Amino acid sequence: MPEKKKILFIINPISGPLRYDDINERIGGIIDYNCFDVEGVITTHKFHAHELAKQAVADDIEYVVAVGGDGTVNEVASALVHTKVTLGIVPIGSGNGLARHLKIPGDIDEAIEIINGRTVKLVDSVELNGKYFFNMAGLGFDAHIAKEFEDSTVRGIKGYRKLIAKEYFKFKPSNYEIFTAEENLSVNALMLCLANGKQWGNGAIISPKSSVSDAVLEICIVKKIPSLFLPFTIRKLFNKKIESSKFINTLKTKTGVIIQKGTLVHLDGEPYEMGNKIDFKVHHASLNVLVHR
Repeated sequence: MPEKKKILFIINPISGPLRYDDINERIGGIIDYNCFDVEGVITTHKFHAHELAKQAVADDIEYVVAVGGDGTVNEVASALVHTKVTLGIVPIGSGNGLARHLKIPGDIDEAIEIINGRTVKLVDSVELNGKYFFNMAGLGFDAHIAKEFEDSTVRGIKGYRKLIAKEYFKFKPSNYEIFTAEENLSVNALMLCLANGKQWGNGAIISPKSSVSDAVLEICIVKKIPSLFLPFTIRKLFNKKIESSKFINTLKTKTGVIIQKGTLVHLDGEPYEMGNKIDFKVHHASLNVLVHR
């Protein structure tokens, strides 16, 4: 019998509707104990998942599984970039953008079966001012919403929708300077979406042609959309046709600088204060992730 591989499940107990005991039972019922030496740990504070994943790398654990939402996945994955350790994802959050892009199902049992299959895909990561994201980052309105969501007591997709509806008409576009190897631009926009993956989550696809393994970053420049056009634009967002909208322009690049008036940025839905100057760079094939066969 081949030697068992060490696998660590890092579980965010406040992600999603399930209790920890339920999640733990589902994992224990599906994971292949013939292949894996299994350990699980619960996060207790922000960035705890990152600390645990970093220790797992030091302890030569082969697989680290993020059980949570986009923020938990980001914390774990950020510790695994440029290492041999492989990331697994059990998506139980609100958006699950990277998991959806990689076609990892929201059903826990099915997500565990993918882990049992041990099929690995190399994906890109993107560095912003020394921090990483793997699916989506943003400046402007979506960073503002990420911060409002973090500070609010509401959770889930309904909470996001309420915040967007409340804040959209109050939020003013801003000026951005974008410097890349391909071109330099000065734009006035509601937000800039930096897309490694295709979607924010829940099927809202802002960059239909994005790939997490093509060494290219898409910068989606989103203008303020008048009320009359909002329903049509939202429909395009969920029909993979957003690129036909006159309110969105997309650039492709690998590295560059963005100058913004504000200081707020979100990385995979988590807000950070990063200052006015944002340096970004794509790191090609820098993260191992478990995916479908």
